[in-house]
Amino acid sequence: MKAWKKDLILSILLLLFCAAAYFYCATLPPGYQKYTMAHAGAYVQFWIVILAILSLALLIRTILRKPQEESASMWSKMVFLTLLSLAAYLFLMPHIGFTLATCLFLFGLAVAYQRQDTENRPSGKALALAAVKWFILCAVTTAALQLLFTKVLKVVLPTLGILGI
Repeated sequence: MKAWKKDLILSILLLLFCAAAYFYCATLPPGYQKYTMAHAGAYVQFWIVILAILSLALLIRTILRKPQEESASMWSKMVFLTLLSLAAYLFLMPHIGFTLATCLFLFGLAVAYQRQDTENRPSGKALALAAVKWFILCAVTTAALQLLFTKVLKVVLPTLGILGI
């Protein structure tokens, strides 16, 4: 497929997605937040607007330039793995909580993407050390996200029953 056709289709689909997601976020209840920017949908709407601006820029660039080269397929094993992981993450989060689901999601993708890099793939002790580093990075990232959402944005995140994690 020509690059301009793929970019045209992608930009239109992204703009449609952004419009639907923006209006859906506008229907979310405000909760107990008195400031508009602290509502649950406001943060998502901010990122949706940015995605819409970038999609519009892609659409304009595609219409003006119409690149004629053939584009590579965007569907690979890693794309499917990422989408499958994201679906599992969204499904599991209400059941096992934000903390555990996020940490597992990030760690799983970190391992998968590192294993994909055949030139720099660690093995033996280097693999064990890399796995520990990935886990620590994923745990720190998850903790930072949890602090941001719970303390700064005052969002209630899904927890794992009695344990509260």
